[in-house]
Amino acid sequence: QEAYPEIDVELTSTIKHVFEPSFDPFDAVITYGKKPSQQSIVSQLLFNEQLAPVCQAQSIKPNHLTSGSSSLIKPHQLAHYTWLHANNEQSDWRLWLEHIGSHDLSSKNNQQ
Repeated sequence: QEAYPEIDVELTSTIKHVFEPSFDPFDAVITYGKKPSQQSIVSQLLFNEQLAPVCQAQSIKPNHLTSGSSSLIKPHQLAHYTWLHANNEQSDWRLWLEHIGSHDLSSKNNQQ
């Protein structure tokens, strides 16, 4: 705004992951998810998503700490923790586990 005071910028956020261009008129939209299918919309991928699990250090069980590290645990130990999901499909953990080759791992507890 300082560099271009004549340009009005309005930001709106939503937790919906569906692109619906039927709201107020806009010049540009940044969305998360699949490319819009509407022919009238021009889209450009900004960056690829990179997933990595994180947790509060105090949440790690002492017997799960990797030798020589104060914070890293092994992937199979993640099954003992509650997994938080960023979307209704709960695809984030599945995609990350596939990426690291742990297809059969699942959590006893899941939460959105």
